[in-house]
Amino acid sequence: MKVGVNFPVTGAARKACDEFNAGLLALTGSRVSFGMDGNSSPHVTIAMGTLRGSGDLEALIAAVGRAVSGFPGGGGPPVMAFGPVYREDLTGHYVFADVAFPEQVRQWRTKTQNDLETFFVEPARTTDVPHLTLGHVSDGVEKVDAFINAGRVAIPECGLLSVDISMSGPKGIKQSVLKNLSLAL
Repeated sequence: MKVGVNFPVTGAARKACDEFNAGLLALTGSRVSFGMDGNSSPHVTIAMGTLRGSGDLEALIAAVGRAVSGFPGGGGPPVMAFGPVYREDLTGHYVFADVAFPEQVRQWRTKTQNDLETFFVEPARTTDVPHLTLGHVSDGVEKVDAFINAGRVAIPECGLLSVDISMSGPKGIKQSVLKNLSLAL
């Protein structure tokens, strides 16, 4: 069973992601689609991978619950800020926006990610810089690059209110939410 632990993108940021992804889908196919008929929803991954065994889901949920209880909120929800949208150059297929967290949240995410890796047979590939996946394209990249470079998208900041544990599909697709845990603010 492949699962992901992630920060859901909500509010105005979610709306901007949905609109950008719809524009991308109008240009070319994307293996990641948002919206009512989509196969995913915008999120920022904390950890992801295939669980070692069937009983590990409950243990993972308990571990995430402990991590959430130590979340460095203090004084209201911290925010994640999104950088410019770009097509990454490692594979050339993913459309990303890098994510910036307050330093305490960045440290919490790194520690939590490391702590959760023990639950996975093989943790999924993650990047050093947190990112938001807005699409996965295979063709029409020139049109995609022109769409991105037109600068029509700015994703507003998003408050960190909860962590989702969800089923995870190919290309980092966030599927059904198994558990939503409110952050200790």
